[in-house]
Amino acid sequence: MPTISDCHCILEWEMSSKFTVDDNDCNINMFDKSPNFIWSDESPTNFQTALLLPDIQTQIDTFNKSIIKESQSSVDEAAAELSHIFLSAATNSLKRNKLRNKKIKTKKWFDGDLYHLRNKLISYGKIYSKFPYDPLVRGHYYKLNKQYSKLRKFKYKEYKKSLVEQLQNLHDDNPKSYWKLINDLKNNDNKDHSSAVAPSVWVSHFNGLYQLHESFKERVAKLEKKLDNLEKNVCFNNLDKLITEKEISFAISKLRCNKSPGLDNISNNMIKHNGESVTKERISCRSFA
Repeated sequence: MPTISDCHCILEWEMSSKFTVDDNDCNINMFDKSPNFIWSDESPTNFQTALLLPDIQTQIDTFNKSIIKESQSSVDEAAAELSHIFLSAATNSLKRNKLRNKKIKTKKWFDGDLYHLRNKLISYGKIYSKFPYDPLVRGHYYKLNKQYSKLRKFKYKEYKKSLVEQLQNLHDDNPKSYWKLINDLKNNDNKDHSSAVAPSVWVSHFNGLYQLHESFKERVAKLEKKLDNLEKNVCFNNLDKLITEKEISFAISKLRCNKSPGLDNISNNMIKHNGESVTKERISCRSFA
């Protein structure tokens, strides 16, 4: 029987056993999506200035005076409050990236030539917006616009012409392909779904997929009993000691800048440039979250 051990306790586990955990037993506090703050050369100064604002200082004082109990809920509340302080300062001092919705190309006749010419026209349009009174820029922009419009009409005309030729050729030679093309143009879905698996069959399949086999129930009961006994044993190690200010300073100094934030939306830049507004002792609560 293999043995897996760590600094807390020794777990004995039989590799042939099968054990599942209900998803309802796992309570995970998720944060909102990161606001995508832009960190530039002026950001440290602006961020530290934002931390000195009266509203932020009031939140920091309240946070420093709060009592954090040794419980998961208390630590989660403290971590969320600390995240709110950093994000409030970042919102007042840092810029954000704008999210752009990309349009999906649905027209079959819109090929690569049109795509590249349109991008070229859009790029030159930005130059034209900066120099609207320059005759050379203006003339070149309208020339590109004329070429794009002409090519767009030509591609669409050729596409319709090719469809007419296909319909004429397939009408007598291949009626099946002819009606298939007609249905595609009408966007009709005439697929046969009679052979699809019934929903009740899928539900029955997945309900019994992870059910424990009868031959493993006795073994799992023994393992659960062993785990309960191991959890009752109290052990102490280095992880049970309080985190010192020196350890926090060393950990902060090792953080790498310009990295994506985690689930709490606090980037390493914010932590390294927080100044003296937030005490290091309070930052340690993030390590328990």
